[in-house]
Order: sequence, then structure tokens, then C-alpha cells
Amino acid sequence: MAKDRRDKKGRQSQRQVSLADKAGVGRTASPEKKKDTGTKKNTEKKSVAKIIIIALLAILVAAALGFLIMVVKYVWDTLNPPEESAPKIQLTSFVSTPEADRNRVAYYLVGILGADAESKNEMLSVLCWDKEKKSLHILELPQDTYVGESDQWTVRYLSNIWNNPQPLNWCETDRRRLGADEIQDGKHTVCGADVTQKPGSPSEQLIMAVNQQFGLPIDDYFLLPQAAFVKLVNLLDGVDVLLEEGMTVGEITYGAGVQPLDGEAALYYMLQKGDGVEADLDRLVRRRKVLCAVLQRLFRSTQEQLEDDVLGPLQKGSTPIRTYGSYQDMIEILLGGQASEEKSNAPGMKEVPLTSITAWILPGEAVKSNGQWFYGTHKAELVSLLNESFLPYAAAVTVDSLGVNELGNTKASDLRMQIFSEFAVEQSMDVTVGTTAAPAA
Repeated sequence: MAKDRRDKKGRQSQRQVSLADKAGVGRTASPEKKKDTGTKKNTEKKSVAKIIIIALLAILVAAALGFLIMVVKYVWDTLNPPEESAPKIQLTSFVSTPEADRNRVAYYLVGILGADAESKNEMLSVLCWDKEKKSLHILELPQDTYVGESDQWTVRYLSNIWNNPQPLNWCETDRRRLGADEIQDGKHTVCGADVTQKPGSPSEQLIMAVNQQFGLPIDDYFLLPQAAFVKLVNLLDGVDVLLEEGMTVGEITYGAGVQPLDGEAALYYMLQKGDGVEADLDRLVRRRKVLCAVLQRLFRSTQEQLEDDVLGPLQKGSTPIRTYGSYQDMIEILLGGQASEEKSNAPGMKEVPLTSITAWILPGEAVKSNGQWFYGTHKAELVSLLNESFLPYAAAVTVDSLGVNELGNTKASDLRMQIFSEFAVEQSMDVTVGTTAAPAA
């Protein structure tokens, strides 16, 4: 029995030791484990220190590089100062409306191009839109208008400048256009580089000619290829025009009186003329009827119609109107604040009544020079017309300030002034288009 008790006590003692061990009572950390923990902490501290040192070195290197770049730039600029004697001539340079007056007036060059790249422009006019007075004044430029000789163009007819642009003298070193006084013996007088040539801009040179010859600024231009004009009229569902006499276009005969014309018929009516300068003046007057009808239909169109059915499709097509702007810019010109939330108070051309749209032919007469017939401008009459009707907010021009060359002045000009309301006709809602061409066999 005693033996049994000893065994029980022994087992009980062993069980108590086992429980104590599990509870961690009386345990002490081994020296090896303490040593491992300290080493780990030291390693982490060294890693952080390395990172900090590397970051500081990177900052110092970047600062040194920046300083070095500044020093090199300073030395370069000191050794290579800009040439103050060389005037900065922009690739495109023409006179537009001064910024201070753009809320009050705008000028546009509008026309129809020739049938091909070799043909004269068929129509050119300058539109002066007085936004405050809600008026539109049109100066019509005859096809044979004489512009004289200039280093800015190579032709003598205004209507030939577009298809004969003068090449630009160019300095590859300065990367800019050069004036004639900066060239000597084929080299740039400032840097000595060979002068090269770049293609000239037809629009820029045409606008510059208008600036110089007639003293008018131009803010944008709208030149229509003939195919574009046909499309525009058709997209507007045609135009109603009062015909002085009957005409036949294709297999369609139109009688005298008010007739609905599609694009082909409207173009034919505008372009047909007899021989000589005087015949061109007659068709200038006739064209006003078509221009009036086009404006009437544009003015009554909504923003959605212009975007989706008229100007949008036209400008996205193969023969768009030539212009610096977009079709959205055209819509904004026509509708003003209705087409722009940012410019809700901006005027639109549609606000101009037909009673305030007036057209004049450029003062002048037919003159023969060196075996060719031209339309020579009368400077004094032009100055009077410009100051009275085309420069509402600008300083008056003088005979000396205009660059036009007067070939002759033997009689007073017939300006053939007309107000559009005198010949406007009501525009129907729709004109069947595509009827001019012969029917398919």
C-alpha cells in the first residue's frame, strides 16, 4: 500500500511540473535568443541609415546637375545673344480688326473659286458687319480688278492671286520668313545662311492684297469651291430667285419670274456673263439675288439644322468651304449667343434685317494697259466710300494710305448701290434639288 502511495505522489508531482512548464512558470530566456533579437534590430537600423544616405546623395546630385545646367545656359546666352536687329516676321501676317473693336465690327472676305486651279476666282467681296448698328455692308470686287506689281504677289489681277501664291523667302537658321531688305546675294544679311523658299499661303496673300489695296482689315475668309456652293444650296433645299429672263440649265428650262433653283441652276445663274469688264459688273448685280436668298435661308435655320443638315455635312465632306475657322465658328457668326452658352450675349448676323444689307461695286472703270483689260480702281471715290460706309470705328483712310494703283480716271463710277430688301423674295420651305441634271437613261 505504501508503494502505491509513493507512485501516486510521484505521478502527481510529475503532473504539477508538466502544468508549470506549459504555463511558462519559472522559465528564463536563453542567451542565444536574446542575441538574435539584438542583431535583427541593429540590421534594421543600418538599412534605414543607408536609405537616408542614398536619398541625400540623390538630392545633392540633382541639385548639382540643375546648377550645372543653369551655368551652361548662362554661358551660352552670354556668348550667343539674340539678334535685336532682325525683325520677327511671322509666317502668316495680315491686318485684322483691332482687339478693342471686335465686339463691334467684323470683316470677312467671301467668294467663289474658279472652275479649276488655273482659273480666276469667280467672285470676291468684302463684308463689313457692324454688330452694334446691325448692318451688313458689302464691297464687291470685280474679277478683273488691277492690283499692280508687288513683291507679295506675281500677278496683276486680284482674282489670280489665290491660284498663284508667291513663294516665301525663308531662313532655315532663324526659322522664319525674311523680308526683301534682309536678303543680299541669296543670303540672309543677319546670319549669312542661304535663303530658301517655302510655298506661299494663297489665303494670306489674297487677304494681304485686300489690306494693302483697299485699306480694310480681314478677320476670316470664306471661299467656296464651285462644288461646295452647289452642295450648300442643295443642303438649304434650294433658293428662290427672281429671274429677269428665262434660262436653260441641263434639260430644265426656267421661265422669267420667281423660280426655285437647285445648286447647279443657282451656280449657272451667278456665273454666266458676256465678254468684257462691263459684263462682269452686270453679273455682280445679278449675283446679289442668289446671295440674298442664301442668307435668308441661313438666317432662318436653327443651330441643330446648321450642325446636322447644312454646314456640318458640308464641312465634313470632300469639298468644304475654305476658311480659317470651323463650321461651329460659322454657326456662331450666324446665330451669335444662340450657338454659344459662353457668349450668350454675342450678336448674330441673323439679327441684321434685309433693309440694312447694302452692296456697292468697287469704284473704278475699265482700263486697257499693255494690251490687257483691267478694272482700275478710282482712289478718291474709294476713300470716300470706305470712310462713309466701311470704317465705322476706325480712323479715316486717305488717298496716300491706300496701296492701289490707279490706271485711269476718266469718268465717275457707277457703284450700283442696292439694298437687299429691294429685290428679296420670300423663300419657300423646300425646293426639289437634283433636277438640273439630265435624267438617267
